[in-house]
Amino acid sequence: MTRELAARPQRRSPRHEADLACHVFVEAGERHLRGTALDVSSVGVRILSEAPVERGESVVLTLRLPDGRTWVDAHARVARVEEGLREGDSGRAIAFEFTSMEPEHRRDLVAATNAAPKTGPRRGVFRLSQRSWG
Repeated sequence: MTRELAARPQRRSPRHEADLACHVFVEAGERHLRGTALDVSSVGVRILSEAPVERGESVVLTLRLPDGRTWVDAHARVARVEEGLREGDSGRAIAFEFTSMEPEHRRDLVAATNAAPKTGPRRGVFRLSQRSWG
């Protein structure tokens, strides 16, 4: 018998598809990384990048909005690193949670991304086979 794990709680902010140039400045070690944003919300962004980062690292992100002229900056932390090994993954991706952003930058980001289609989880529901472990 197969059962599903508990459903994920409702997201704080809807995710929108993105294809934005992104620069990441890692505060520790003063590294500069580049990537492409895959999806974005008002509370975070996920970028495609092979750059080495550690969960919890503090960064400064710069994202170019779809108009090609406007850049927004945000302080963020690495929330998770997806190694890109699962079926359906676009490649290695890094998820960032915004920790601070100027109000006008957040407003510009939300306005620009709300026009893009919403996106949900890319991966299927995780299932466990119910069996005896004894």
